Amino acid sequence: MQEQQTNRRNQPPGTIDVKLPTLTLPVFDGEYEKWMSFKDAFTSLIHDNRKLTAIQKFQYLRSSVKDEALQVISGLNTTSENYAIAWDLLRAHYENKKLIINGYLTRLFPQITKDKHKTLKQFIVHISTHLKALEVLGQPVDQWDAVIIFLARNKLDFHSQREWEEVVGQQEPDHMPTVEEFLKFLQERCHLRC
Repeated sequence: MQEQQTNRRNQPPGTIDVKLPTLTLPVFDGEYEKWMSFKDAFTSLIHDNRKLTAIQKFQYLRSSVKDEALQVISGLNTTSENYAIAWDLLRAHYENKKLIINGYLTRLFPQITKDKHKTLKQFIVHISTHLKALEVLGQPVDQWDAVIIFLARNKLDFHSQREWEEVVGQQEPDHMPTVEEFLKFLQERCHLRC
């Protein structure tokens, strides 16, 4: 109790003591498009933490990878010297911008099995999320409107495709729809089906 009072006296005025929830380390399984978020989280929580020894960092690293990613470092014994080697092996294997971009592109357009509100909403979120991730990776997604709309439209059911073509047909003949307009159209369909 006395230690808490001493700590409070040493704090600047207006400081509030708040106990934050414990953070859970992300788990990386080897999917390229998950590498950057895993690397950022692991780096800030563990790798750059000066209070941890190299052996502790390696133990955290081993517990944070699975499947293919674990195989990359499985041949290394958990020693202080091998932590830097393990981290470098993972970075060399997964920090491949081309493969990360290919992963996002491969998963950009999930198949819609049923034209239901929930499935359509997930489709919208999925496209928006993947396009934003590709933009962060330096891809010119703002120039891909025609291609994105064409590929995404082909995943829709016949009635949704026809309604989209009606919307496009009401616009000026030279107007090229944007992804933003297409996603807005899909969101309006979602609201109608609620």
